Amino acid sequence: MTRWRALVCALAAVFPCQGNAADLPEFATDIVADRWLREASATYRQMASTVDSRTGYTIRGADCAWRGNVIWEGGKPVILLDGKLAGPGRVSILIFELTNCFQAPRHQEIDHGAAEASITSPIEFGLLHELVELDGLRMHRTVLEELNSKLGTVPAAMLHQFNPSADKLGDYQIPLAFDFVKSERSSGHTKHYWDWFPVQAWNAPEPLSK
Repeated sequence: MTRWRALVCALAAVFPCQGNAADLPEFATDIVADRWLREASATYRQMASTVDSRTGYTIRGADCAWRGNVIWEGGKPVILLDGKLAGPGRVSILIFELTNCFQAPRHQEIDHGAAEASITSPIEFGLLHELVELDGLRMHRTVLEELNSKLGTVPAAMLHQFNPSADKLGDYQIPLAFDFVKSERSSGHTKHYWDWFPVQAWNAPEPLSK
């Protein structure tokens, strides 16, 4: 090894290149993951802080048909994460379900539309909710971009939850609205909203979140 190469190697050991990839940490709990995401991503932090200012939110494990879900208990959103999820894939679903908490006023406005009969069809009801979730995918990808900048890469498992063929962030593109809506309907996801429509249509609306 030349004297110059030895010096370069020594400096690299002391001052690692910022472009080197770092692993996503292993989190003991979902709460720890949530705290780390708040520090690592400005977009995640902004969404979480907005929900905190409204109601706050909690996170817990559950048996979820769609890997994750948001329910409401005592006027506060609860992020449910399927018990089979682990590691980076679980973190990725946590990020996405936070977007649903953040967009709760939009989801609630659609529910109100059903309750007040301005939305009269389960097809329209489901379509509007799915379009809100499509915007959530865009927010989710922005968080992944910020994590990619911080870590140098994001684990493929964070992408596989939404695009099984994507192994790096550049492979993961948000689908066009037509393709997304068609896919969600084919998968059976939209049926969840169709089934929810008559429940909302018969319920008196609660005050909208600000």
